[in-house]
Amino acid sequence: MFWQRDAKVIQDVDAIKRLNKIRYKAFKNMTKVREPEGEFFRMLLNLSSLELLILEALKH
Repeated sequence: MFWQRDAKVIQDVDAIKRLNKIRYKAFKNMTKVREPEGEFFRMLLNLSSLELLILEALKH
């Protein structure tokens, strides 16, 4: 079942790309927003990948 494993790897890569986009947006926002919003984005950057995935899933 190599094709199943490959599909999983592709999904993981897509997830990582999405996470990086979120992190980049958060970083951009963090640099231009004043407190307390900036604090939220700083917290977001400290989240683990799993936590960010959960946040992303909750948005949809």
